[in-house]
Amino acid sequence: MIITLAMAIPALLLQAAPSATDAAAAPQSDSQATQASASAEAESAPATKVADASVPITDKSHPDYVRCRSERVIGSLAKRTKTCKTNREWEEVARVGNRGARDIVESQQVGMNGQ
Repeated sequence: MIITLAMAIPALLLQAAPSATDAAAAPQSDSQATQASASAEAESAPATKVADASVPITDKSHPDYVRCRSERVIGSLAKRTKTCKTNREWEEVARVGNRGARDIVESQQVGMNGQ
């Protein structure tokens, strides 16, 4: 009979793995029980944090609150597009637009030095 590596590895893993009855029959010390309960609490803690993250933001001044604006499409009398961004993103859009307008105005000004 020829034994291949693919057949030998699962057999070795089955021999090395403790059975469920061995784990239940073995008495646990207090430190092992404390470690087991601490690891169970640690595993459940991220689940509650994920649930908290899925709560919608109701404060309209919060930077991550999503606002939607309806804007007219150029060339159409009735068509509109809906754009949704966070407050932080809307502030950045306003900042970039104001900076561009300021640059245009400043470039058109004639100063004392004959520009």
